[in-house]
Order: sequence, then C-alpha cells, then structure tokens
Amino acid sequence: MDLGLGGEPIVIVGGTQGMGYAAAALLAAEGAALALVARDVARGEAKAKALRELGAEVIVRGADATRPGEVEDAIASAADHFGRLYGLAVTAGPVLSHGSFEEDGEAAWEASFQAVLMTSVRACQAALPVIAASGGGAVVLTASYSTRAAAAHLYPYVAMKSGIAALSKNLAMAYGPRGVRVNCVAPGAVATEALDGAAEQAVAAYGGDPGEALDRWMREQWGMKVALGRVGRPHELADLFVFLLSKRAAYMTGAIINQDGGTQFF
Repeated sequence: MDLGLGGEPIVIVGGTQGMGYAAAALLAAEGAALALVARDVARGEAKAKALRELGAEVIVRGADATRPGEVEDAIASAADHFGRLYGLAVTAGPVLSHGSFEEDGEAAWEASFQAVLMTSVRACQAALPVIAASGGGAVVLTASYSTRAAAAHLYPYVAMKSGIAALSKNLAMAYGPRGVRVNCVAPGAVATEALDGAAEQAVAAYGGDPGEALDRWMREQWGMKVALGRVGRPHELADLFVFLLSKRAAYMTGAIINQDGGTQFF
C-alpha cells in the first residue's frame, strides 16, 4: 500500500527512542524526509545515521521541549531546511511522578505540565501554521489510555495527557478548514526505554525471554489486565502513527484512538 509519504517533510518530537524512533524508521522506509527533534543531539545523530541508510533524508535539531522557544526554534529550522512542512508527530511526554495525590506537590505538577502538555502545545504552535501554509498535512499527538480510565499514582501525567487529547480535538476543528488533520493516539503500556527498569526487575525475578518476563511482571506486580495478555511493542504503535500521518487517512481528523491491547489496571 502506497501511503503517499514519499518526499514529505515530517517533524518528530521525541523521534530518537521508543515509539517515536519506530515511527521514524517506518516513515524513512516510506521515503519521507525527517527532522528528529531531540534533547540529546549526539543520540539523535546516531539514530539519524541508521535512518539515512534506508535512503531517507534526515536532519537532527536539538531542543529541550520544556524550555520555551527551543522546540519552536528547532521546528522553524526544520521548516527552513525543507522549505515546507507536511507533518508533525509528538511522542515525547514522560511519566515523572508516581506519587499519591497528596504526595504530588506543586513541583511535580509543574514538571509534568512542562514536559508533557506544553511539549505538545509548543510543537503545535510552531508547526501547524507552517503545515497549513504548505498546503496542508497531518499531525499526530500522543495521549494515554489513562485519559479514559483511572491509573493509580499517575495524577499529573494523566491530567496532562487528558489535556493533549482535548487539545487535539480542538486543533482538528480549528485547522481542518486549512487542510490540516489532527489525530491523537492513546497507548497503553509499551515496551520502550521507559520500562527498562521494570524489564530488568522482571528478568531478575522470572528469567527467560525478556519480553515475556516483562509481560508477566506488568500483570503480576503492576496489576495490569490486558485483553491481549501483554504490553505493546513500539513498532505496533508506529504502524498507527504512520497511517494517521499518511494520505490513506485523508478523512480522519479529531480522532482519539486507544491502542492499548484492551488495557485496564483495575
């Protein structure tokens, strides 16, 4: 299936690891031109080198998205380099606190506000006008399954991810007339670098295949109930990201799509 992404310039904020990098690899294989926005430029260049081996044009722009102006400057630089922008994907937005509601103070909420919600806000403020002026395109943001279900000890994260889901709906309405589609993916637990600590504990406890050990750990230690019986893999999320960015999703906008294997933690 031709996704119609050949030569299309796409910015990925968080494109050097996890779901973001998996999406970048698929986009590179489709012939898209990529700008990876990352805090660690050296890591970004190493990842970009691997993507260039797939034949893609890939640039790296350094930015700490929690600092006003940095991600905006990075996206403006990418737009200048390519002469236009077609797409934006934002996969950055970490869990920073596992405290109870009473334990999470002002600092925890402010940190999540900057790292999760404002990362997407700043990226969209920089990219959407350029995408619209370039003739239209697509944006994919990342929320969480927990925007629709309770998740214990993730209070700031859940609130900010819910904000991203609401933001995507409103941006879809605002920019649809200008030819820009905005959709949102709501993942469950995914075996990215964020779960490396849990994976190490799982292997130490259970041995055997690391992926199977992590799945068991998440079920038994974290109380995760998943219809498919396991956590997701980055490439599975990437398939949906790339489809939503593609011309094949031309009549999809304003969607918030759970991609969580049928997850509930209670």
